[in-house]
Amino acid sequence: MVRLLRGCGGAAAAGLVCALLAAPVAAESPLSGRAEAEVGYGYDTNLFLDAVPALVKGNVIATEPVAAPVLHVSAAPRLGVRAAGHTLEGGYGLWLHTTEWHGSLLSQQGRLAYRSPLLGPVEVTVAGLVDRLLITDDTARADSFWVGGGEATAAVLLGSLARAWATYRGLYRAYPDLVVPDGGTERNRDHSGLLGASLRPRYGLEVLVTAGVTRNDSNDRRLDLTRLRGGVGARWQARPWLAVGVDYALAGQWLPAGTGDPIGQSGKFNYLARTDVIHGFGAHAAFDLVGGLGLFLRYEGAAATSSDSSLGYARHVVVAGASFSYGFASPLGRPAAPDVAEGSPPPPAVVEPGPSGGRARFTLRAPGATRVAVIGDFNAWDPRRGEMTREGQDGLFSAVVDVGSGRHAYSFVVDGRVRRPAGAAEYAPDGFGGENATLQVP
Repeated sequence: MVRLLRGCGGAAAAGLVCALLAAPVAAESPLSGRAEAEVGYGYDTNLFLDAVPALVKGNVIATEPVAAPVLHVSAAPRLGVRAAGHTLEGGYGLWLHTTEWHGSLLSQQGRLAYRSPLLGPVEVTVAGLVDRLLITDDTARADSFWVGGGEATAAVLLGSLARAWATYRGLYRAYPDLVVPDGGTERNRDHSGLLGASLRPRYGLEVLVTAGVTRNDSNDRRLDLTRLRGGVGARWQARPWLAVGVDYALAGQWLPAGTGDPIGQSGKFNYLARTDVIHGFGAHAAFDLVGGLGLFLRYEGAAATSSDSSLGYARHVVVAGASFSYGFASPLGRPAAPDVAEGSPPPPAVVEPGPSGGRARFTLRAPGATRVAVIGDFNAWDPRRGEMTREGQDGLFSAVVDVGSGRHAYSFVVDGRVRRPAGAAEYAPDGFGGENATLQVP
């Protein structure tokens, strides 16, 4: 029988959420949001099988792979509130794959996450997620499932060049219509741990390394497994309008009762241990056009071998299409922007009093720019967490960020390229042959 897997997040602590919503500084909190959507078309050589790594039982995959053209549609709106360095973000994701002859797959995910302020170099995130997968193909309808679970991550900032993180995830997955050999419907409990590191040997280039372990316990003994997985990947902003990436993963999994052979007509099974090795690989390219519009091309592949020779399989998926993204940031109750003389550049950063030691207003004039962000040690050098808002029609972008006390290094990212802040009082080497601006917050 075909098995479908999807990654899932975890449950947020209600006390943390309530404390954040009740914070007295909420009126000063930036409200931010982002909506992303994709429409694409491609081909899948083994429909109904997730690429890396899959829980597989039976030999349907080896003998009867379902290949089909695929219409890919996705949408992922999310909304966040930030107060005194605390962040609460909720999101909804929808993925729809339709095929000409074999029905459709609809996955809906809801996620609620809380992220703490930087505690020195450490940042903590807890999240909750529910997932519902529906399959319309009669031959695979029973594999529809729902998931609920929890996740906690601690990330450490290692200077401006690297980050490391550790994640624990616990999930409960239920298949309401899938009957297991020993009676009842299938229920799984997943526990997994992940260690990862992100290295930036140069601006615009990120290298990812991960290692993890997963334990799945099921009332269908054929799905009890222990899996070890390692992966490497790279992301490169080759041009302001072009981003590319590659990934490779190697997984080994041991199923102590992983193969079932019918005995007569009784429905009972002999259970035989097996070991699987799965190679997963992928590549993607994204082309930014204008106004949040873009094009994308993605490839995912997997090739697996097993000690049970009937269970080897492969999968190749290629999808190309168009994408759209829109983001906004609306700092509520912030002071008015400083006066800027006509034709003169504004100061790149101004310190303001704040509830957690201090805030900084970052300002950059970039006429013609589509996307501007501030990056620094206060937001883990992540442009997604430092998006700036356009002020008027003269190309002025600004953002107010809780930075805390101390000395901070920062730069700007303009349409994918890092720009040295002009007019700063002090600079420091960035490790790439250039300089970051520095800011002292009392």
